[in-house]
Amino acid sequence: MEFVKNIQTTKNLEDTIFKYYPDIKSKSESALFHKSVKEFFRIRRTESDGLLALKIFYEKYSELYPNIKTRKKYLSDIRKIIKENQSADLYTKSTYDEYFNINKKQRTKIVQEYNKSIRASNDDKIQINASMILNKMGKLIVSSNPYERALALLLAYGGRPIELFTRNTFEHKKSQGSWITVNNLAKKREGQDSSVDRPIILFTPKQFIKEVKRLRDDFKNKILETNGSFAKDKSVTLNKYAVKNFPFLKDVHQKSSMMRKIYADLAYHTYADKSKQNKNSFIGRILGHNDLMTSFSYSWVNLHGDKPNENLKIQELEKKINMLSLQNRNPVPKTRISRRAPKNEKIALLEELYSEGVVKNTALRKQSGIGSQLVNSFLKGKKLSEDKKV
Repeated sequence: MEFVKNIQTTKNLEDTIFKYYPDIKSKSESALFHKSVKEFFRIRRTESDGLLALKIFYEKYSELYPNIKTRKKYLSDIRKIIKENQSADLYTKSTYDEYFNINKKQRTKIVQEYNKSIRASNDDKIQINASMILNKMGKLIVSSNPYERALALLLAYGGRPIELFTRNTFEHKKSQGSWITVNNLAKKREGQDSSVDRPIILFTPKQFIKEVKRLRDDFKNKILETNGSFAKDKSVTLNKYAVKNFPFLKDVHQKSSMMRKIYADLAYHTYADKSKQNKNSFIGRILGHNDLMTSFSYSWVNLHGDKPNENLKIQELEKKINMLSLQNRNPVPKTRISRRAPKNEKIALLEELYSEGVVKNTALRKQSGIGSQLVNSFLKGKKLSEDKKV
C-alpha cells in the first residue's frame, strides 16, 4: 500500500496523510493502517508534526473503529509507542481529548459499563471446593502430560500462561516460608514494581521452582510467536486440558486464565488473616494490581470448605513426586498380589497405589500384578467419582 511506503519518507506530512489515508476502508486495510501508525511514531517526530498527525489519525480511527471500547484499545496501543519514542510533551498531549483520546464522557461510560459487568459476575460466582482443587493439583503435577503439570503450577502461584512458560523468574523468601518473589511481570502497569511477593499453594517453593524448570525444559522455549505473544496452538491445547480437568470451565471465556482467579481466592482462603486483610486488597497485592476494580474482577470464584492443612498436603505431595521419580527411573513392580486373591483385596491394593500417585493404567498393572479388566474398571470408577465431585 502506498500509504505505508510514503508516510515514512515524505517531506510534506499533511499532503501525504490526506492523499493516502482516505483509501483505507476494509478491515484488512484498517489493520495495516494501525500498523503503519505504530511505525510512524517509532521514528522521532517534531512536536508540531506529531500533533498534526494525531489529529488526522484520530479522525480516521473514529471512522474505522466506531465501537468506543475498540477505539480506546487501539489509541492506547499507539500512545504506548509514543511514550517510548517521542518527547514527553508529545506523549502528554496525546492523552488530551482534543488530540488523540476519546472524550471524558465516553471514557466515564466505559468505566461504568465495566464496573456493572464485574458486579454482575460477582453476583453469579462459580462455586468451587478448595479441597477438590488441592487434590486435583496433586494429581496434575505427577502427570506425564506437560500441559496438565502447567495447570497445577498456574494454580500454585497465579501467573499468566506466558509468565509461567517463559517470563517469570522466582526467588524464595526464606523468611516467609511458603512465599516467593515473582519477577518480570507480563503486564507491568505504570508506577508498578516489576516484581511481587506471592504465597505458593500446595508446593514448597523449592518444589515449585524445580517443576517450573522441568516444564520449560519440556518445551525448549518453543512457546512464543515471532511477535513475542503466547503461541496460539499452545494456548488452545492448554485451554483444552483446562476444560478436561475442570469441566465447570466449559462455558467460561478465559478457560486456562481462570487458574489465576482460582489461585487468588485459594491464596486468600489459605494465607490471609481475615481479621486484618480485606479480600480485594490482599488479591490486589499478591497479583500486582493497583486498581481496585481489577482486583474485584478476580474475586468472583467462591471457594468453600475447610482451610487446607498445608503441611500435610506438602508431605503427601512430596511422597507422590518422589514415587513418580522412582517409577520413571526403575519401573519394577513394588507390590504384587496373587491373581487368585479376593477381588476386595485387589481393589484395596489399587486404592493404596492410587493414593500414592500411581494413577496410570500401565503403572498400576505392573505395580499390582492385577489384570487389565479390573484395573480398567477401577480407573473408570475413579474418573466418574472425580467428575461428580467437580
